[in-house]
Amino acid sequence: MKLFIHIGLPKTAVTTLSYLFETCEKINFLGRPLKPIYEKIWRSMTFDNEQKFKKKIINYNQHILNSLSKDKVNILLIEGITDPFYSINNDINFIKRLKLLKDILKNKVNIRIIFVMRNHPDFILSRYIESPQSFEDYDRKWKNFEDLKGSFKHSKIKKKTKKFFKYFRFYKICRSLRSSFGQKNINFLLYEQLEYEKQIFSKKLSKILSIKESYVNNILVKNKLNKSLKISENIFIKKYYQLNNIIIDNYIYKKFNKQIPRKLKNFFKNFVIGIDKFFYNFIIIFFSTHKITINEKEKYLIKKFFYKDNKKIEKNFKLNLKKYNYY
Repeated sequence: MKLFIHIGLPKTAVTTLSYLFETCEKINFLGRPLKPIYEKIWRSMTFDNEQKFKKKIINYNQHILNSLSKDKVNILLIEGITDPFYSINNDINFIKRLKLLKDILKNKVNIRIIFVMRNHPDFILSRYIESPQSFEDYDRKWKNFEDLKGSFKHSKIKKKTKKFFKYFRFYKICRSLRSSFGQKNINFLLYEQLEYEKQIFSKKLSKILSIKESYVNNILVKNKLNKSLKISENIFIKKYYQLNNIIIDNYIYKKFNKQIPRKLKNFFKNFVIGIDKFFYNFIIIFFSTHKITINEKEKYLIKKFFYKDNKKIEKNFKLNLKKYNYY
Protein backbone atom coordinates (compact mmCIF):
# COMPACT_ATOMS: atom_id res chain seq x y z
CA MET A 1 0.00 0.00 0.00
CA LYS A 2 1.03 3.61 -0.57
CA LEU A 3 0.69 6.39 1.98
CA PHE A 4 1.27 9.97 0.83
CA ILE A 5 2.24 12.34 3.63
CA HIS A 6 1.69 16.01 2.84
CA ILE A 7 4.09 17.94 5.07
CA GLY A 8 3.32 21.54 4.09
CA LEU A 9 4.77 24.19 4.14
CA PRO A 10 2.10 26.09 6.05
CA LYS A 11 0.52 28.89 3.97
CA THR A 12 0.89 26.96 0.72
CA ALA A 13 -2.84 26.37 0.10
CA VAL A 14 -2.95 23.60 2.72
CA THR A 15 -6.63 24.31 3.47
CA THR A 16 -7.59 24.21 -0.21
CA LEU A 17 -5.63 21.00 -0.82
CA SER A 18 -7.20 19.46 2.28
CA TYR A 19 -10.63 20.25 0.85
CA LEU A 20 -9.59 18.54 -2.39
CA PHE A 21 -8.41 15.46 -0.48
CA GLU A 22 -11.48 15.17 1.74
CA THR A 23 -14.00 15.57 -1.10
CA CYS A 24 -12.41 13.24 -3.65
CA GLU A 25 -14.07 9.81 -3.59
CA LYS A 26 -10.83 8.12 -4.64
CA ILE A 27 -8.89 9.48 -1.66
CA ASN A 28 -8.78 8.12 1.88
CA PHE A 29 -7.93 11.36 3.71
CA LEU A 30 -6.49 10.76 7.18
CA GLY A 31 -6.04 14.29 8.36
CA ARG A 32 -7.56 17.63 9.18
CA PRO A 33 -8.46 17.01 11.81
CA LEU A 34 -6.13 14.05 12.24
CA LYS A 35 -7.69 10.64 12.68
CA PRO A 36 -7.24 9.51 16.34
CA ILE A 37 -4.35 7.14 15.63
CA TYR A 38 -2.42 9.86 13.78
CA GLU A 39 -3.21 12.41 16.48
CA LYS A 40 -1.48 10.04 18.92
CA ILE A 41 1.48 9.69 16.54
CA TRP A 42 1.80 13.46 16.12
CA ARG A 43 1.68 14.01 19.88
CA SER A 44 4.31 11.35 20.43
CA MET A 45 6.44 12.77 17.63
CA THR A 46 6.29 16.19 19.31
CA PHE A 47 6.55 15.38 23.00
CA ASP A 48 8.18 11.96 23.44
CA ASN A 49 11.87 11.11 23.18
CA GLU A 50 12.98 9.11 20.15
CA GLN A 51 13.04 5.75 21.92
CA LYS A 52 9.53 6.19 23.30
CA PHE A 53 8.25 7.39 19.93
CA LYS A 54 9.70 4.35 18.18
CA LYS A 55 8.14 2.01 20.73
CA LYS A 56 4.73 3.60 20.27
CA ILE A 57 4.91 3.34 16.47
CA ILE A 58 5.66 -0.38 16.79
CA ASN A 59 2.66 -0.75 19.11
CA TYR A 60 0.44 1.29 16.75
CA ASN A 61 1.56 -0.69 13.70
CA GLN A 62 -1.66 -2.66 13.21
CA HIS A 63 -3.87 0.38 13.91
CA ILE A 64 -2.04 2.29 11.19
CA LEU A 65 -2.47 -0.56 8.71
CA ASN A 66 -6.18 -0.79 9.57
CA SER A 67 -6.63 2.91 8.79
CA LEU A 68 -5.25 2.54 5.26
CA SER A 69 -7.24 1.62 2.16
CA LYS A 70 -6.11 -0.82 -0.51
CA ASP A 71 -8.54 0.65 -3.05
CA LYS A 72 -8.11 4.39 -2.47
CA VAL A 73 -5.20 6.84 -2.36
CA ASN A 74 -4.14 7.27 1.29
CA ILE A 75 -3.15 10.83 2.23
CA LEU A 76 -2.05 12.11 5.62
CA LEU A 77 -1.50 15.81 6.37
CA ILE A 78 0.99 16.78 9.07
CA GLU A 79 2.18 20.25 8.05
CA GLY A 80 3.72 20.92 11.46
CA ILE A 81 6.76 18.88 10.45
CA THR A 82 7.93 21.77 8.22
CA ASP A 83 6.48 24.68 10.19
CA PRO A 84 9.53 26.80 11.20
CA PHE A 85 7.94 27.59 14.55
CA TYR A 86 7.69 23.92 15.53
CA SER A 87 11.42 23.61 14.88
CA ILE A 88 12.23 26.83 16.74
CA ASN A 89 10.23 25.77 19.81
CA ASN A 90 11.09 22.05 19.75
CA ASP A 91 14.58 20.59 19.60
CA ILE A 92 13.34 17.69 17.47
CA ASN A 93 14.32 16.43 14.04
CA PHE A 94 10.80 15.76 12.74
CA ILE A 95 11.96 14.30 9.42
CA LYS A 96 14.17 11.81 11.26
CA ARG A 97 11.11 10.76 13.23
CA LEU A 98 9.09 10.47 10.04
CA LYS A 99 11.81 8.17 8.70
CA LEU A 100 11.37 5.97 11.78
CA LEU A 101 7.70 5.62 10.83
CA LYS A 102 8.74 4.72 7.27
CA ASP A 103 11.26 2.13 8.43
CA ILE A 104 8.81 0.40 10.78
CA LEU A 105 6.09 0.21 8.10
CA LYS A 106 8.33 -0.46 5.08
CA ASN A 107 7.38 -4.11 4.60
CA LYS A 108 3.72 -3.24 4.05
CA VAL A 109 3.53 0.50 3.32
CA ASN A 110 5.42 2.66 0.84
CA ILE A 111 5.51 6.20 2.24
CA ARG A 112 5.74 9.03 -0.28
CA ILE A 113 6.12 12.72 0.55
CA ILE A 114 4.37 15.79 -0.86
CA PHE A 115 6.20 19.03 -0.02
CA VAL A 116 4.98 22.40 -1.33
CA MET A 117 7.35 25.40 -1.24
CA ARG A 118 6.68 29.13 -1.55
CA ASN A 119 9.07 32.02 -2.28
CA HIS A 120 10.39 33.53 0.94
CA PRO A 121 9.04 37.11 0.85
CA ASP A 122 5.48 35.87 0.27
CA PHE A 123 5.89 32.98 2.71
CA ILE A 124 7.19 35.21 5.52
CA LEU A 125 4.52 37.84 4.81
CA SER A 126 1.70 35.29 4.82
CA ARG A 127 3.08 33.49 7.88
CA TYR A 128 3.30 36.82 9.73
CA ILE A 129 -0.30 37.72 8.87
CA GLU A 130 -1.42 34.28 10.07
CA SER A 131 0.61 34.14 13.33
CA PRO A 132 2.22 37.50 14.16
CA GLN A 133 2.52 36.50 17.83
CA SER A 134 4.99 33.75 16.89
CA PHE A 135 7.35 36.39 15.47
CA GLU A 136 6.71 38.74 18.39
CA ASP A 137 7.54 36.00 20.91
CA TYR A 138 11.03 35.73 19.40
CA ASP A 139 11.68 39.48 19.08
CA ARG A 140 9.32 42.01 20.69
CA LYS A 141 10.29 44.62 18.08
CA TRP A 142 8.66 42.46 15.42
CA LYS A 143 5.24 43.41 16.72
CA ASN A 144 5.67 46.03 14.03
CA PHE A 145 6.15 44.36 10.64
CA GLU A 146 8.27 47.33 9.53
CA ASP A 147 10.93 46.34 12.06
CA LEU A 148 10.90 42.73 10.87
CA LYS A 149 11.44 43.83 7.24
CA GLY A 150 14.08 46.25 8.41
CA SER A 151 16.16 43.32 9.72
CA PHE A 152 17.15 42.52 6.12
CA LYS A 153 18.29 46.06 5.25
CA HIS A 154 21.57 45.92 7.14
CA SER A 155 24.76 44.77 5.43
CA LYS A 156 25.40 42.54 8.44
CA ILE A 157 22.24 40.91 9.75
CA LYS A 158 22.15 40.41 13.51
CA LYS A 159 23.16 36.97 14.79
CA LYS A 160 19.80 36.62 16.58
CA THR A 161 17.91 37.33 13.36
CA LYS A 162 20.07 34.92 11.34
CA LYS A 163 19.46 32.20 13.90
CA PHE A 164 15.71 32.71 13.58
CA PHE A 165 15.50 32.76 9.79
CA LYS A 166 17.72 29.73 9.30
CA TYR A 167 14.58 27.76 10.19
CA PHE A 168 12.93 29.25 7.09
CA ARG A 169 15.50 27.75 4.72
CA PHE A 170 14.20 24.91 2.55
CA TYR A 171 17.38 23.22 1.31
CA LYS A 172 18.06 21.39 4.56
CA ILE A 173 14.49 20.03 4.53
CA CYS A 174 14.77 18.95 0.88
CA ARG A 175 18.14 17.28 1.44
CA SER A 176 16.92 15.50 4.57
CA LEU A 177 13.80 14.25 2.76
CA ARG A 178 15.87 12.87 -0.11
CA SER A 179 18.29 11.18 2.29
CA SER A 180 15.45 9.66 4.34
CA PHE A 181 12.97 8.63 1.64
CA GLY A 182 14.87 8.54 -1.66
CA GLN A 183 14.43 10.92 -4.60
CA LYS A 184 11.67 8.88 -6.30
CA ASN A 185 9.49 9.03 -3.19
CA ILE A 186 9.65 12.83 -2.83
CA ASN A 187 7.26 15.10 -4.74
CA PHE A 188 8.35 18.75 -4.67
CA LEU A 189 5.65 21.22 -5.73
CA LEU A 190 5.62 25.02 -5.93
CA TYR A 191 2.86 27.19 -4.51
CA GLU A 192 3.36 29.72 -7.31
CA GLN A 193 2.24 27.15 -9.88
CA LEU A 194 -0.88 26.46 -7.87
CA GLU A 195 -1.56 30.20 -7.64
CA TYR A 196 -0.78 31.29 -11.20
CA GLU A 197 -0.57 28.12 -13.34
CA LYS A 198 -3.31 25.92 -11.93
CA GLN A 199 -3.45 23.65 -14.96
CA ILE A 200 0.27 22.79 -14.68
CA PHE A 201 -0.05 22.22 -10.93
CA SER A 202 -3.22 20.14 -11.41
CA LYS A 203 -1.50 17.97 -13.99
CA LYS A 204 1.44 17.29 -11.66
CA LEU A 205 -0.71 16.55 -8.61
CA SER A 206 -3.16 14.34 -10.52
CA LYS A 207 -0.25 12.33 -11.91
CA ILE A 208 1.26 11.89 -8.43
CA LEU A 209 -2.03 10.73 -6.93
CA SER A 210 -3.44 8.96 -10.02
CA ILE A 211 -6.70 10.92 -9.95
CA LYS A 212 -8.43 12.87 -12.73
CA GLU A 213 -6.68 16.10 -13.72
CA SER A 214 -10.02 17.76 -14.54
CA TYR A 215 -11.30 17.07 -11.02
CA VAL A 216 -8.18 18.52 -9.38
CA ASN A 217 -8.20 21.61 -11.61
CA ASN A 218 -11.91 22.21 -11.01
CA ILE A 219 -11.45 22.21 -7.22
CA LEU A 220 -8.41 24.51 -7.37
CA VAL A 221 -10.09 26.98 -9.74
CA LYS A 222 -13.29 27.22 -7.68
CA ASN A 223 -11.72 27.30 -4.21
CA LYS A 224 -9.16 29.49 -2.53
CA LEU A 225 -9.66 28.89 1.16
CA ASN A 226 -8.16 30.56 4.23
CA LYS A 227 -6.95 33.58 2.24
CA SER A 228 -5.06 36.40 3.92
CA LEU A 229 -7.19 39.52 4.31
CA LYS A 230 -6.13 41.91 1.56
CA ILE A 231 -7.47 45.48 1.72
CA SER A 232 -5.83 46.56 -1.52
CA GLU A 233 -3.03 45.35 -3.81
CA ASN A 234 -0.28 45.69 -1.17
CA ILE A 235 -2.10 46.11 2.14
CA PHE A 236 -2.88 43.16 4.45
CA ILE A 237 -4.29 42.83 7.99
CA LYS A 238 -3.07 40.56 10.79
CA LYS A 239 -5.34 37.56 11.29
CA TYR A 240 -6.07 38.10 14.98
CA TYR A 241 -7.54 41.53 14.16
CA GLN A 242 -10.07 40.03 11.75
CA LEU A 243 -13.73 39.55 12.63
CA ASN A 244 -13.66 36.48 10.39
CA ASN A 245 -10.95 34.91 12.58
CA ILE A 246 -12.90 35.50 15.81
CA ILE A 247 -15.94 33.71 14.37
CA ILE A 248 -14.06 30.56 13.26
CA ASP A 249 -11.48 30.36 16.07
CA ASN A 250 -13.79 29.01 18.76
CA TYR A 251 -14.87 25.66 20.18
CA ILE A 252 -18.36 25.57 18.64
CA TYR A 253 -17.18 26.27 15.09
CA LYS A 254 -14.28 23.80 15.34
CA LYS A 255 -16.59 21.06 16.66
CA PHE A 256 -19.37 21.48 14.10
CA ASN A 257 -17.69 23.00 11.03
CA LYS A 258 -17.51 19.61 9.27
CA GLN A 259 -21.31 19.42 9.36
CA ILE A 260 -21.77 22.84 7.75
CA PRO A 261 -22.08 22.65 3.92
CA ARG A 262 -19.05 24.14 2.16
CA LYS A 263 -21.17 26.55 0.08
CA LEU A 264 -22.82 27.94 3.21
CA LYS A 265 -19.45 28.32 4.97
CA ASN A 266 -17.95 30.11 1.97
CA PHE A 267 -20.95 32.44 1.69
CA PHE A 268 -20.81 33.31 5.37
CA LYS A 269 -17.02 33.75 5.42
CA ASN A 270 -17.05 35.97 2.33
CA PHE A 271 -19.80 38.09 3.90
CA VAL A 272 -17.75 38.59 7.09
CA ILE A 273 -14.56 39.23 5.09
CA GLY A 274 -16.48 41.94 3.23
CA ILE A 275 -17.28 43.58 6.59
CA ASP A 276 -13.61 43.29 7.62
CA LYS A 277 -12.49 44.99 4.38
CA PHE A 278 -15.00 47.82 4.76
CA PHE A 279 -14.07 48.31 8.41
CA TYR A 280 -10.30 48.31 7.90
CA ASN A 281 -10.38 50.70 4.96
CA PHE A 282 -11.15 53.32 7.60
CA ILE A 283 -9.37 52.07 10.72
CA ILE A 284 -5.92 51.71 9.11
CA ILE A 285 -5.95 55.49 8.60
CA PHE A 286 -5.75 55.89 12.39
CA PHE A 287 -3.94 52.65 13.34
CA SER A 288 -1.12 52.28 10.85
CA THR A 289 0.45 49.37 12.78
CA HIS A 290 -2.56 47.24 11.78
CA LYS A 291 -1.45 47.61 8.17
CA ILE A 292 0.97 45.02 6.74
CA THR A 293 2.75 45.99 3.52
CA ILE A 294 5.79 44.93 1.53
CA ASN A 295 7.30 46.48 -1.59
CA GLU A 296 9.55 45.07 -4.32
CA LYS A 297 12.76 46.45 -2.79
CA GLU A 298 11.96 44.81 0.54
CA LYS A 299 11.14 41.54 -1.23
CA TYR A 300 14.48 41.72 -3.02
CA LEU A 301 16.38 42.03 0.28
CA ILE A 302 14.62 38.96 1.70
CA LYS A 303 15.29 36.98 -1.48
CA LYS A 304 18.92 38.02 -1.29
CA PHE A 305 19.19 36.54 2.21
CA PHE A 306 17.90 33.16 0.96
CA TYR A 307 19.62 33.32 -2.44
CA LYS A 308 22.34 30.69 -1.86
CA ASP A 309 19.93 28.29 -0.23
CA ASN A 310 17.46 28.49 -3.12
CA LYS A 311 20.22 28.16 -5.73
CA LYS A 312 21.28 24.89 -4.07
CA ILE A 313 17.69 23.62 -4.25
CA GLU A 314 17.46 24.58 -7.91
CA LYS A 315 20.72 22.83 -8.75
CA ASN A 316 20.21 19.67 -6.68
CA PHE A 317 16.50 19.10 -7.20
CA LYS A 318 16.02 20.46 -10.73
CA LEU A 319 13.34 23.01 -9.76
CA ASN A 320 13.12 26.19 -11.80
CA LEU A 321 12.94 28.59 -8.84
CA LYS A 322 14.15 31.58 -10.84
CA LYS A 323 11.05 31.43 -13.04
CA TYR A 324 8.86 31.70 -9.96
CA ASN A 325 10.72 34.63 -8.43
CA TYR A 326 12.57 32.84 -5.61
CA TYR A 327 15.69 34.86 -6.44
